[in-house]
Amino acid sequence: MNERILRCLGHVSPPFFGAGAQAARWRGVVALLVLCSAAVACAADDKEEKEGPPDPEDVALTTKDGVSLRATYWEPEEPGKSTVPVILVHGWEGNRQEYDLLGRQLQSLGHAVISVDLRGHGGSMVRKTPNREEDETLNPARFGRNDFLAMAADVQAAKTFLMGKHKEEKLNIELLTVVGADLGAVVAVNFAYYDWSRQVLPNRLHKLGQDVRGLVLLSPPQSFKGLSINSIMQHPALKSQVSTMIIVGKNDRAHYADAKRLYSSLVKFHVKVDDDATAEEKADKKDLFFQEVDTELAGTKLLHPALRVDAMIREFIRLRAANKADDWPWHDRAL
Repeated sequence: MNERILRCLGHVSPPFFGAGAQAARWRGVVALLVLCSAAVACAADDKEEKEGPPDPEDVALTTKDGVSLRATYWEPEEPGKSTVPVILVHGWEGNRQEYDLLGRQLQSLGHAVISVDLRGHGGSMVRKTPNREEDETLNPARFGRNDFLAMAADVQAAKTFLMGKHKEEKLNIELLTVVGADLGAVVAVNFAYYDWSRQVLPNRLHKLGQDVRGLVLLSPPQSFKGLSINSIMQHPALKSQVSTMIIVGKNDRAHYADAKRLYSSLVKFHVKVDDDATAEEKADKKDLFFQEVDTELAGTKLLHPALRVDAMIREFIRLRAANKADDWPWHDRAL
């Protein structure tokens, strides 16, 4: 029977061949089977290595005012209608790569994450101008207040990209969380102000904004190049409806007082959790957090693994976005 099967496979000669030839044929068959088994095993190993979250994707975005942006997108392994989207905004003279580790960590938890190079930083150095023959090269050293104000459009471009994923049912844009560091904290708050100021039409399909549910502010300054974070945070929704975590180095003389002042201005507008409340009640209700870290580091440098700031951010997103998915279910939305 074995001989007949092997003959059908073309590896065994008819019986009138000698015993020596027959043995040689068998040795060839065995060698072939070993090679096939090894190939199958290697293919299986390759498949196992490729399992897990997808590799980060390099993304090109364009703002409404023509700035070409570069961004990195981490899509979770199993995206869906309850997936939390997160936008990461770097600080002054920084770039999106400063968030690579945090981006991978959040992706591994099932979140959809995008980190963008702000205009004049990293790979976002060109503005396409329709009335000029050549594109404009951006020089951040010459930026004024209006240029920093316009950075909110960079975050909006990232949100527009995420809206495309929302339409594909790969995330829920209404669980949006934004993380910003130093200048990025001001930009994040300015974007949230814009997002919550957009008109809400009766038809939910055409809901244009009011999607930012959480803000994580690393070393937020009181102001940057004329942009005041405290005044922006006085928007009725931002000061009371958007969950906020402020993180600052205890020994950071440049930012600690500003961060504490911002927190103090928001306390009276947020839910006060009784001291005798259970841990579960506190976790469910508390929506304003002030985290002091024993360091003089600031901005994205607070993400050094030894400081465990990444764990604070992950827990904030879990409590204030992922756990609230039932409160803000996925709805179809227009782009």
